[in-house]
Amino acid sequence: MQKIGVSTNGLNPKNIQIFGNGGHLLPVLNSDFRNQDLKENAIFIEGEADGSFDANDFILFYAKGPHDWVINTTTKTANHRQNIYSDKAYYFITVGSSNGKRIAKKAMNTIPVSSVITSFDDFTFYEKDEINLIAAGTQWFFYDDFNIENTQTFTIPFSNAIENTSLSVKVRAASTSVSSSSMEVKVNGLGYPTLNFSPINSNDKARASEKTSLVENSSDFIKIEINYNNNGNPSANAYLDFIEIVGKKELRADATQFSFRSFEQSDAIGAGRVSN
Repeated sequence: MQKIGVSTNGLNPKNIQIFGNGGHLLPVLNSDFRNQDLKENAIFIEGEADGSFDANDFILFYAKGPHDWVINTTTKTANHRQNIYSDKAYYFITVGSSNGKRIAKKAMNTIPVSSVITSFDDFTFYEKDEINLIAAGTQWFFYDDFNIENTQTFTIPFSNAIENTSLSVKVRAASTSVSSSSMEVKVNGLGYPTLNFSPINSNDKARASEKTSLVENSSDFIKIEINYNNNGNPSANAYLDFIEIVGKKELRADATQFSFRSFEQSDAIGAGRVSN
């Protein structure tokens, strides 16, 4: 608090307020809903009851980052959405003249336990927005292409994965070849559907291909090996768009991970803590 210029001397922590709407993409259509102003976030302050913000007091709040997941309620799936304009989200703290918004306490549940949950679905993705193939539009890809190094390997952490369960792995890439080409993908050494690219013509600059498949997993690290077959055309090129992984993990009390996170951008979603 003091480092960002808020004096804690004589500060009544009950008046502390935090504002922010997260950092995910705004709607494309003007007709879609969007907040017209910053909304106040419900927060928790340890030690605010005495009216003094002391050295051991702290603030907890939930902060959404720049990238999010869009849930499809029909198919019961989620797809990540990369914010192509920012890798950061911003929240604003102030001291008002009245009590700020606080997280309400939930009444204790006295209903007997009927089931025990030992696992959960976790979501992660790997994406870098480094190059735009036509210098226009909203599609960005990894800068490292597959022209010289036609085989590339990506290792994505997926700790506490439940052994011998299926992972949903989605891979998207694009090719700029004037002839047909393809990408062979392996996940932890196992086969995966081939991405096939049709040849480009005078009306387009690249052809994209996307595949989603279930792969059996028994590892805390997912190794994705991609081999680009240029079909004998030395000028052919291809670019990776993203790798998306959804799978089951053990629900453990000592786990320090967050669901719905981005592997590449660690600030996708997390918890915020502010101390004296």
